[in-house]
Order: sequence, then C-alpha cells, then structure tokens
Amino acid sequence: MEEEKEEGLTLNKKTIEVLITNIIPTAKYFELRFDYLQQRMDTKFDYIQQQMDARFDAVDTKFGHMQQQMDARFDAVDTKFDHMQQQTDARFDAVQQQMDARFKQVDARFDHMQQQTDTKFDHMQQQMDTKFDAVDARFNSVDTKFDYLQQQVNDVQSGIKALDVKLDKLIERMDVKIDAGLRENRVLTIRLFTFALGFAAISMVGLLGKMLQIF
Repeated sequence: MEEEKEEGLTLNKKTIEVLITNIIPTAKYFELRFDYLQQRMDTKFDYIQQQMDARFDAVDTKFGHMQQQMDARFDAVDTKFDHMQQQTDARFDAVQQQMDARFKQVDARFDHMQQQTDTKFDHMQQQMDTKFDAVDARFNSVDTKFDYLQQQVNDVQSGIKALDVKLDKLIERMDVKIDAGLRENRVLTIRLFTFALGFAAISMVGLLGKMLQIF
C-alpha cells in the first residue's frame, strides 16, 4: 500500500512552492549575506584607511620635521650670507674710501706737477723770448754792420774803378813811351802791379772787417 502511495505522489504547485521555500534561499537571506559582506568590507576599508592615514600622518610629520630642518638650515645660510654681505660691503666701502683718498692725493700731485710744469714752461718761454730778442738785436747789429761794410766795399770799388781809370791812362802813357820790344816786360809789370793792387784791396777789406768785428 505504501509503495502505491509513493507511486501516486504528484508534483503540484503547492509542492513546488514548499520545495522552493525549503531548498532555494530567499532574497532576505541574500540581503543579510550582502549586508554582512558589506560590513566586513567597510571594516577592512576603514582599517586600511586608518593605516594609510597613519602612514600619511607619519610622512607629513617627517616632511614637516625635514621642512623645519631645511628652513632652519636655509635661515642659517641666509644669516651667513647676510653677514658675508655686510662684511663684503664694509670691505668694499673701506677699499673705496682708500681709493678715493689715493685718487685725491694723485689729483693733488698732478695739479702740483701741472703748476710746476706751467711755471717752468713760462720761465723757459720768457728766457727763450729774451734770447730771441737778443738774437734779433744781434742780427740787427750785424745787418747794420753789413750795411756799413757794403758801403765801405762800394767806396773801395769806386776807388778801384778810379784807380783803374788812372792805371789805364798810365798804361796808355807807358805804351807810348815803351818800345815794341819791351811789351812782354810791360805786361809782366802790369800783372805785378795789378796783383799788388788786388792784394792792397784785400788787405783793406780785411782791415775794415776787423775794425767792424766781422772777422
């Protein structure tokens, strides 16, 4: 009888609903599982976020400490540079003052040398003017003496011309009186006489030059 009942079991709609309800999980079950999974994930994310925040805070602390150290070092370097700049400015100011003082001394020396040079040149110019005036006076005196000597020479030339005229007349007289055979002696005599006259003229010119202090 039992076998017949088992063979007579049928799957109706109600049986299927019972099977689905008892075997397949419901949506509420999935919601609970998803909520639990979400809580675990949120817990892990919070833990990871806390660790990351802690690490970033540690890094920020280290960077802050490094920044403070770097700022302190840069401040020390700036202080040293400021001190060096002040020392350099002070040294440059001292050097500039020394250079200004030396340039003033050099300018004063150049001014003094310029004054001395101007004085010496003025004195030399005066001496040269005096010497040139003396030379001009001497040249004027020499010109006067040359004019006087020229006049004396002209007078001597006039006397020589007059003497030549007299000699010509005397020669004519001598030519008349001397024979033709004595012409050679006459020419020699005339040459000797002319030489004597020329020597006398040269002696006269030398005497005049010595008197006038030309020679």
